[in-house]
Amino acid sequence: MADTNASGGGAAAAATSEQPPTTPSQSKLRILTGGNKVTSGFAAASCGAEFIRRAISERGHANIIVATGASQFEVLDSLVQATGVEWDKCHFFHLDEYIGIPSTHGR
Repeated sequence: MADTNASGGGAAAAATSEQPPTTPSQSKLRILTGGNKVTSGFAAASCGAEFIRRAISERGHANIIVATGASQFEVLDSLVQATGVEWDKCHFFHLDEYIGIPSTHGR
C-alpha cells in the first residue's frame, strides 16, 4: 500500500499563495492506495480508530458518521475489532443516502 501526503487547504490554497491551515484536521491529507478491499478496509479502520481514541481523549466522547453501502463492510469489520476504543463514549450517526426515495423503492 503506497502512502502519499498531499498539502491541505483545498482550492483556495491552491489558487493563491496562502499557507495551508496548520490545525491537525486540515493541515495534511493522507492518501493510501493499493492492496485489496480487506487491506484497504483495515488501513482505513486503523486511521479511524486512532481519530476516535484521540477525540475521546480530548473531548470525552466521539461523534462518528458511518457511511452506508457494501464498500464499507471491510472498514466496519476491522473498526469494531480495534483495541483501546471506549465504545460506550461513542455516538454513531448513520449516513443514509436514500432521502427522497419512496419506501416502496425496494432498497
